[in-house]
Amino acid sequence: MSLNKKTLETIIGRLVIIALLIGLLLTACSVEGSAQGGVNWLFLVLSILCVAVLALGLVLLGKSGKLQEWSSAGINAGKWKLEERKLKNQKETVEQQIQDRVAELGEKAWEAKVYHDAYQEPYQALKEYDSQIISLKAESKDFEGKLNQVHDSRSNLFDDYSTQLKDLASLKKDVENELGKSRSQGAKLTKNLEKLNKDQAKALAEIESQQQELQEVQASDLPDKDKKVEALTKSINDLQRSVSKTSENISETELEQSKLEIAQQPMLEKIARFDDQIVEVEENQRQALAPLDQQIVEIEGEIKSRNDEISSIHEKMNSVMHSMGPLVESARPESEELTRAYYEVDKVQTQLSEIKQQHHLVFARLEASDQKMVRNFYLMVAGALVLVVLIVVFLVMAF
Repeated sequence: MSLNKKTLETIIGRLVIIALLIGLLLTACSVEGSAQGGVNWLFLVLSILCVAVLALGLVLLGKSGKLQEWSSAGINAGKWKLEERKLKNQKETVEQQIQDRVAELGEKAWEAKVYHDAYQEPYQALKEYDSQIISLKAESKDFEGKLNQVHDSRSNLFDDYSTQLKDLASLKKDVENELGKSRSQGAKLTKNLEKLNKDQAKALAEIESQQQELQEVQASDLPDKDKKVEALTKSINDLQRSVSKTSENISETELEQSKLEIAQQPMLEKIARFDDQIVEVEENQRQALAPLDQQIVEIEGEIKSRNDEISSIHEKMNSVMHSMGPLVESARPESEELTRAYYEVDKVQTQLSEIKQQHHLVFARLEASDQKMVRNFYLMVAGALVLVVLIVVFLVMAF
């Protein structure tokens, strides 16, 4: 049984008309069923019709043999397209590898100093660049020698001033230690003086109290008056002698304090002089090191300038060597150092030839395939997917 496209479209169209008529007849029932929460018969019938259309279409296509023909053509075309895309990517990758290896030939030819008339001009340019680099490196080395000398001079000068500062700091520290001891001794004297003054005040207060008591006893009629007067008089005399002794101790302590303060003044003056000398030496150090620091900055700038220029020339050389690679590949001068590189290039070129052959074969298959069958396969798949989606949607809406 053979069905053409026109016949198939006629059958499917009539099924759709029948589905619409049945849908109109069941509309009232579907509305009532939906209001009552039951099954929506319209969408259920539509989903059944979609299933029928899908099944009928597949059966008809299967019996006519077109399902197998279209599927085979479509699947093969898809497989060949994937293979063609894969081979195309491989070809691009291998072509890039060939370019890289050919470019490396120029670098290796220069490193091995393999000359050929075919690349005379770039080779001569590389020689000139190399001479410039040698000259710049020599200049940079001279500047590095000068930089080391300035660094040594600066280090020696810095050490000299550091020694002076260290000596001044040591002398200042000795005086500060001596001053600290003197101040510690003065603090002890101050504490002792405070104690003596407190003792003296206490004794004077006691004398005043006992003298008042003595006057009261003398004016009284106590039976042991004479005995008490005698005892109080003796106590007062003892306290007065104690006050006198304490006064002497206070005078001696104050005198020692005065001597310490006088002795501390030269120490303070020495410390001030040391501070001034340290500031002066630090300023001298700064002024002496400033020109050397400036020389260091200038020389480092010269070295950096040479190194930057060398880097720039290296970049130019790399560009020239890469452009010289195809010339080396074309000339292929005899060289033990380049033999391995030639082999690697030939190996990748052989791989590229094989990939090109495979790509050409796959492309020829794609060109020879029946494009009409391929198109019909994709339309069939798209139609089937649309029907499947409609079936699912109608079933969901029906229930």
